[in-house]
Amino acid sequence: MCWQIIEMNFYLFNMEYNIILLYYESGHPTGVIRYIEMLKRGLLIQRKYKVHRIILTSSVFFPEICEKDGLILAKIPFLINPYSSNCYWRNKYYRIIVGLLESYLKGKKNVILHEQDSFLSELTLLFKKNWWTYIATFTYYSMEVYFGNG
Repeated sequence: MCWQIIEMNFYLFNMEYNIILLYYESGHPTGVIRYIEMLKRGLLIQRKYKVHRIILTSSVFFPEICEKDGLILAKIPFLINPYSSNCYWRNKYYRIIVGLLESYLKGKKNVILHEQDSFLSELTLLFKKNWWTYIATFTYYSMEVYFGNG
């Protein structure tokens, strides 16, 4: 029994993970953006992590999605007020974002989706529904980590 646990931990330790950093960028420097940059640099030190970024931003008008060396960088226009109470159009747009990124994310294994803002939770759940992923949520107000299994 003990030997099986050691084998399993060794297997998990040697696995390669695809970490997707999902966040909103308003074009102004914030503590959230600084945190994301520090997190990305720290993760890139480890060779077992591939760090992909999906940035919802107000500074681009058309989606910019590129894949270089197996890493995805997507800048998606997001001109909807993220904190408004009207969720209808925002959720409709989230479905479009998932459709845009579907071909890039297909076939990725051991995906951990790290969302930065609570208003992105609906988008995160759409990603989880379409691809089996783990979700790590971090907000400024509280730290919540949820690891779902599908």
